[in-house]
Amino acid sequence: MKRKLIYTILTIIWLTVIFIFSSMNTQESNNKSKQTIKQTVEKTTEISESIGIIENNIPPKKIDKAVNKLNFPLRKCAHATEYAVLAILIICTINVYTNKNYSIKKILLVILICFIYSLTDEYHQSFVPGRSSLFTDCLIDTSGSLIACVGYTVVKKIRDVIK
Repeated sequence: MKRKLIYTILTIIWLTVIFIFSSMNTQESNNKSKQTIKQTVEKTTEISESIGIIENNIPPKKIDKAVNKLNFPLRKCAHATEYAVLAILIICTINVYTNKNYSIKKILLVILICFIYSLTDEYHQSFVPGRSSLFTDCLIDTSGSLIACVGYTVVKKIRDVIK
């Protein structure tokens, strides 16, 4: 009973996190991701300099250029990652409510749930100032859940062979 409650709450929290991220206007969302990327690039540069991989300080203009180039692909990776986490949480939640036996039907259900939620998420974004609603983002989100489900399946099959 405790596990059911924990997994259900974690899944609801994650659905809420996705909703909150989607509620940010374009500028706020873009600035947060660029700030995170910039901090990562600066720290990577600092570490690379300290161990001698690169010798000179990289000018701020070059760092900003790297941030701008990385922003779009990393934002799309973040979409996929959000839904990969969601898929794993849904799998765990389904498993505590049903038998823990693996089935392709469960996996397809998880992917379908993630796809439907991504559709509603994109629809929600159409009401957020500066945001757009793109079906390609639904496909990216769903691919994240698909990758997580494939990973789950592979791990499950390996564990079954080891037992």
